[in-house]
Formats: sequence, structure tokens, C-alpha cells
Amino acid sequence: MGDITLSPEEIERLFAIYFEQFHSYFPILDPEKTPTQYYDASKSLFWSIISVALRSYKQELLDDVGSVLSTLVWTETGSPQKNLAGELRYFVVIQKSSNEAFQALAQLNDNPALIGQEASFFARMVHYEKVLTDIDALYGIEMSLLNRIRSQGSILYLQLLYLLSNSDLEETKKGILRAYRTSTTLIQDLIAEETISTFLAGAPFTVLRLLLRAAFTIAKVWFSELGNHIDRTSGKILYDASALLVRQMSHLKTKSDRANRAGTAMNMIWKHMAKKPDLMRQPPSLRIRSRMGASLQYDCLMHYRDAAQEAAGQAETASLSDIGDKSNAATMRPNHTDINHEQSSLPSYEAFLDTDLSWLDDLVNPLT
Repeated sequence: MGDITLSPEEIERLFAIYFEQFHSYFPILDPEKTPTQYYDASKSLFWSIISVALRSYKQELLDDVGSVLSTLVWTETGSPQKNLAGELRYFVVIQKSSNEAFQALAQLNDNPALIGQEASFFARMVHYEKVLTDIDALYGIEMSLLNRIRSQGSILYLQLLYLLSNSDLEETKKGILRAYRTSTTLIQDLIAEETISTFLAGAPFTVLRLLLRAAFTIAKVWFSELGNHIDRTSGKILYDASALLVRQMSHLKTKSDRANRAGTAMNMIWKHMAKKPDLMRQPPSLRIRSRMGASLQYDCLMHYRDAAQEAAGQAETASLSDIGDKSNAATMRPNHTDINHEQSSLPSYEAFLDTDLSWLDDLVNPLT
């Protein structure tokens, strides 16, 4: 394809990798078919399988394959298919119903921050919550783990709109608590999955977003007056568990890996919110209110930004103080024979000196 050439052995190996590691996330393909059969049926499908498998084979080829594949896919999608396989059909049903709900709710007011003040808001929320929960109840047993997570995630994303309500009505509180229960259910279902480690190792980025959304919902309710209506001990355990699940999605296993950085951010967000006891005497509120269902993620990431800046300032102050102390000691008692030992004893500050927050951009995108 284009300037990219793979040997028959490499193609066989890549197809084997795909069906061993990634097929379970999208189980609509036939593992018994040969690469040649897939190529004859659809060139774009053939190269899509290869591009996914490259994540665990030769990541340096991903950019080259991705750009050519994108052009090929758009060329072939002139007329959509009517007959969809089961898992793909479930995904379309979830996405279509979720989109319809948000379009209807967005029409209530041009300003999403005022959506909770509309008289018809609660009635529409009840209606669309039922639509999405009915889908989950009807198809949940038949769905793959990935689609079950998507289904629960679509319900949660809708329920988070209750956080945009400025009212102190009982309906708002009940809606937020339902969002909390949806979050705990999502995390508990993942923990209970026997193959969760294998699943997370190759899961799409959607799963990371949904885990963060569920965890941030737990934190937002936990650090509010509504925390009196939940089991705080269980909530903290599930939040910590979600951070561990996020870290299991790390591919590079380095501190700069996005999943590892997200897990670190989650821990820092909780610690930063714990320093604000006033939060637990107030209803849950958002500083960022212009992002519809994603407003919660932006709001919690503001806590991370503040915490990172505080940690960076403390590290800088500590480093300067340490340098000053050592300079004074050197003046009083010069010793040039053990410079390496002197440097190795300097304290290390590495936890939250991450001033580049661009890696967070994809974490707050809507469910896709």
C-alpha cells in the first residue's frame, strides 16, 4: 500500500497478533479466514487489521500506514452498509441513542451552563436515561465487554448533566447520586472481569476516558455534602482501583506514557481535593461549565493543574534551600574529594513537575 511493503511472513505474523490480542474488542471478524481472503474482500479492512496489530509489532510503521489507510477508507465509504454484525450494531445503537439525547437536551437553551434551569430539563433527562438504561438491560448480556462499558459510559455521560443544574432541587441530587452509582458499577464490572489485565493491555483510548470519567464522578460526590449519602470507604477503594486499572493500560511502561501520567494525575487530584475540607460541606459544583457532559473532566483537571503548580513551587523552593544549605556547609568545611557522593545525596523531585499538559487533551473528549 503506497510505499509500504510487507513480506508474506510479516503479514501472517501481524494477522496472528491481531486475532490473539485485539480480536476480543471487536469480535466480528473470522479468525479462520486467511490474509489473502481479507485482502480480496476489502483492502481497507486488510490494512486496518495490520495497522492495529502494528501497535504490538512495529510502532514506527503506524504513522506511514495510518496516513495511507485514512485516504483508502474515505475512498471506500461512499455508501454505508445496511447490514451490520452484532457488536458493531450494538455500538451504533448506543452512539445513535446518546447523540439523540444530547441533541434534544442542547436545544433547551443555547447556553449549556443554563440547561438545568429549564422546566423541561428533568422530564427529558428521565426519558433519555430510560432509553439508554433500557438498551443496556436489553442487550447487555449479549454485548462484548467493550460495548458494555460503552453502554454504561453513555448513561454516565448523560447523568453528569445534572452537575450543570444550578438548582438545589431533590431531582438534581438524585440524578447526581445515580451518576455515582453508574460510576461504581462500571468500575466494579471491570474489576470482576476475569481477563481484565489482557483486556486493558490493548483496550482503545475510549476505555481510558470512561475510567477517568467514572473515577472523577466518585471524587466529585465524595468531596461534597452528597458524600453523606454514599459509602465513602467503598468509594475511596473504587477510586484507587480505577487508578490502578488506568495504569494497566500503559503500553510503554514509562513515566511519560499517557496512561501512567493519567494514573499519577488521579492520585494528585484526590490529594488536592482532600486539602479542601470546605468541599464536603457544599453541594457538588463545577468551575468549568461549558463542556456539557465533559465539564466534570475539565473541572477535575483544574485540580490537577493547581496541584502540579503547587508541587512544582514546593520542589523549586526545596531545591533552592538545599543548594543554599550545601553552599554554606562547603564554605565552612570545604571538601572536594567526594563530589559524586555530594551530588547523589541531592533530593529528587519528579512526581508532578509536568508543565506540558497537552497530553491531557484527549482525556476529556466526549464518548466516541
